[in-house]
Amino acid sequence: MLGKLLGMVGVSLTLAAVYLGGAYWAAYRYDFAQFIPTSLLLWFLVYQMLAVLMFGSLFIAIGASCTDMRETQSMTLAVMLLICIPMFVWLNVIREPNSSFATGISLFPFATRC
Repeated sequence: MLGKLLGMVGVSLTLAAVYLGGAYWAAYRYDFAQFIPTSLLLWFLVYQMLAVLMFGSLFIAIGASCTDMRETQSMTLAVMLLICIPMFVWLNVIREPNSSFATGISLFPFATRC
């Protein structure tokens, strides 16, 4: 399973690098590259790798602990709710970004992946 997880990380980083490279080339072509620090692109790749490792390991753990599809679907519900939490609260965070709720939710690892 570790090989599959590392393969997912490799595919994700390759796709992200291709899209970021194309976007950076377009920004460079139209003289917007000075507004995009290259360290931001590198941090994006680091956080992309960590997000794929986090969610991939959760789904692999579910797949390893289940024997049939019905059991897998019922266990996946909890992980999918964790993934959907940022979508449930993003309007409140946009309305009041300096509130204690926004600060608290930003410390929750599943809410910081987007």
